Amino acid sequence: MLTYAIGDIHGHMALLAKLLNMIHTDAGGAPHRLIFLGDYVDRGPESFNVVQTIRKLKKQDPDNVIAIMGNHEDMMVTAFRALRTDNDQIIHDNRAMINVWLSNGGKETLAEYLNHDPVDIDTHIAWLDMLPTSFQTEYHFFCHAGITPARPLFAQPDHILLWTRDWWCHPATGEGYTFDKHIVYGHTPTRDGLPRAYDGSTGLDTGSFFAGVLTAGVFDTSQPGGPLRFLQARRTA
Repeated sequence: MLTYAIGDIHGHMALLAKLLNMIHTDAGGAPHRLIFLGDYVDRGPESFNVVQTIRKLKKQDPDNVIAIMGNHEDMMVTAFRALRTDNDQIIHDNRAMINVWLSNGGKETLAEYLNHDPVDIDTHIAWLDMLPTSFQTEYHFFCHAGITPARPLFAQPDHILLWTRDWWCHPATGEGYTFDKHIVYGHTPTRDGLPRAYDGSTGLDTGSFFAGVLTAGVFDTSQPGGPLRFLQARRTA
């Protein structure tokens, strides 16, 4: 069974629909696994539809559709729950997170979500809040942002899995680290629309919101190593 790991979507439903069609063609009708690496919301025009689509896919095939939490989902859940209370102390305690979210695409996402039924909003927030921060197979470790090489994979803190950057290569030599498993992640976009590939890790955030490129890495998780190939959906003018 092939595994398709999908990078940061950021509300770009058209790119997601195009990439899912490409995956369907690539799989040729054979069973396959989808792993979404987080950041489904913010910065694009259709965050609600992206979340709705992934929830629907997960419901249809819960064992073979994996959705991982990203830092934007983490911010969104915190902000929505704080802003929808009447408790000034809760809002005050979460003000920093709310402000970071609103200034990084959350303002537009909030306006988009408020056009929907409150029941649907609550359903999305509850679902996003329950997402895991990592998923692993025998040879591969999937997460949103990455890991710290200073700790074993079983002991990675959630804030690292959601927020870390610049961890994949040695700062002095520029050589990529290797790990017990191949690390697959998103979060830090490349500027050229190409995946970030090292022997020990693969970065799949190729800038859907500015480069217009959404990428899936195709993995054989029964074997160690990096992706067999990449699939890329590109925004058309």
